[in-house]
Amino acid sequence: MEFKIGEKLELRLEKNSTFIYIDGIKFIQCKYLLINVQKESLENREYLINSVDELLYHEEYTKYNKSESDYYKYNNRLSPLEEFRAHSSNLQAWFENNYDTRLLHSNLSFPLLKKLTESGDSVAKTAFKEEIAKRIASGYTPTIKYLIIEGFIDFLNNEEVEVAVRDLKYINLGNCDLKRLPEYIFATKDLKELFLDFNNIVEIPPRITNFMNLEILSISRNKILKIPNFISQLKNIRILDLAHNYFESIPNTIGNLENLEDFNLSQNNLSSLPHSFKNLKNLKRLDLSLNKFSLFPNTICQIILLEHLNLSNNKLESISSSIGRLVNLKYLNLSQNQLELLPDALENLKLLKTLSLNGNKLKILPNSLKNLTSLEFLNISGNILEDFPDFLGNYLKLKEITIDKEQSLRLNKKIRIILKKKKVSLRILKKKQIIRKWKSLNEFDPKTPFITSVYKGGTWSCTCPKYVFRSFYKNSTCNHILKFKQIYEQDEKI
Repeated sequence: MEFKIGEKLELRLEKNSTFIYIDGIKFIQCKYLLINVQKESLENREYLINSVDELLYHEEYTKYNKSESDYYKYNNRLSPLEEFRAHSSNLQAWFENNYDTRLLHSNLSFPLLKKLTESGDSVAKTAFKEEIAKRIASGYTPTIKYLIIEGFIDFLNNEEVEVAVRDLKYINLGNCDLKRLPEYIFATKDLKELFLDFNNIVEIPPRITNFMNLEILSISRNKILKIPNFISQLKNIRILDLAHNYFESIPNTIGNLENLEDFNLSQNNLSSLPHSFKNLKNLKRLDLSLNKFSLFPNTICQIILLEHLNLSNNKLESISSSIGRLVNLKYLNLSQNQLELLPDALENLKLLKTLSLNGNKLKILPNSLKNLTSLEFLNISGNILEDFPDFLGNYLKLKEITIDKEQSLRLNKKIRIILKKKKVSLRILKKKQIIRKWKSLNEFDPKTPFITSVYKGGTWSCTCPKYVFRSFYKNSTCNHILKFKQIYEQDEKI
């Protein structure tokens, strides 16, 4: 069976599969089918859906269909002939709307439009570059990344690309194999958010200071060797993510970023912070994990508004009593260090909800910890505790305590009974060090498998974007860790 569309396009049903032909030459097989999509539905103002690409990932769509793959399974309910007719109808609508790429998935519409252009289709030739520019200007990240990775953006000259990006306020070029920032992004007038994670960028260019209104800058998982002084000119930055790079120091000018609220410096080679760091008066979240701190950075104790502090996986042997000044702290992670004692000043942290002390060399827990009246989550696994103080059963808001298997054998019956009455969850870590690789990951499409790890003492980590960018998510972890915990941790409701 055949269905002709215009002079160039033709669909054929062959061996129960639908194929697209251009000028009589087989081009591609139609594998997936999206049915009952009208052009008007793509202009739904309530949900701001502007293309089939967006529809596939829209929360209302996925809520109804559970997942994209589940939706495509619906094709099995259609006969090959019904599927052929549906594909024909979709391609006919695309043709009648002058090859509007919003009406088909990008991985079909753009290769098809390119081939039609090469075949001499005059309408396609006019629409090809216009559609590329239009979809870039739409600001929809998955489509823009597709156009970059597949090389379609290269069909536009510099001026055309600059015009397309000019009004964008959000740009995400993560995982695009970039070695430097593309020149065209500097054409934006009022860029607010820029994500460049998972690339091979070596340096931050001076022209980044053109983005005077930038509020979020994320350049994690690159190869940056130095943080330049001029980064301090980004006065409106609220969130700055420089995690997983290679720099050894922070410039003293960093203290000029007075609007900074969230600063991620995890997994670099830092061993100290500049004195000006104390000037980050509005900082609420600070991640210094996986660095080389052997001395506690006292300068952070002058940032009174700090609520979240992660110093895990360093080489700290002691914690300064100055930490007691951080009276607004709600989350404190000191895991995987070399701590033998804790300062009594911790008792001043009346708002603290989560305290992670796992993987240290603690023999005792000081009585001052009993004054942490807001504590909900406590992790003390991976320590050489000689005894468990009775105040562990006295926390009014405690929801969960994490200990290791050896500690569970020494936990006295009195505390167990108290925890049971208060319905506190006792999480017992069964293994000391486990690593698992994931090949299929939710909405992410990585080139290499992501790795989830749990280290001695119960510190969990994952290399997937959701965990790396967890400060931008409502959830504090990712699904890979949640699944991993179900396997390797044992919950006991005592």
